[in-house]
Amino acid sequence: MDIDSIMTKLNPLVVRLLQSRLHGLLSRGLMLVHVVGVKSGKPYTIPVGYQYQKLAGGAEQCVVLVSKSRRKNWWRNYKTEVPVDITLGGELWSGLGALLDKQSQFFEDAINQTFQRMPVLAKQFGISYSAKRGLTAEDLAVVSLDAEVLVIKL
Repeated sequence: MDIDSIMTKLNPLVVRLLQSRLHGLLSRGLMLVHVVGVKSGKPYTIPVGYQYQKLAGGAEQCVVLVSKSRRKNWWRNYKTEVPVDITLGGELWSGLGALLDKQSQFFEDAINQTFQRMPVLAKQFGISYSAKRGLTAEDLAVVSLDAEVLVIKL
């Protein structure tokens, strides 16, 4: 069993914690994405790992690496830029979310930054990651098969 499968089983508990006063225990690395299914119309709340970024000019965004993306459906709602609500640091935020093009430098940079922050995540994709070496072209090709990167502009 991989870490993604374990975390999926823990999702209901993680959601409750992130929506409670105890959110600070997990908020530094996890947030909630509130999704309405395109086909079902049902609301879903998904805990995800993220990287918060403050950009030049004061803009803010969160970058989410979706691992094992073939197993998941929620991210498919963001093939084009659409409104998205998130719970970040115990507060509800609204923004615009869209997937990065896998051929873009932004996609590669987001994967590299995520692995630098949490090198153990590379194992989710069956690669060995070294912060000194960075992401090789071969590593990127493997990761691209089963990853998506969602950028949420706040």
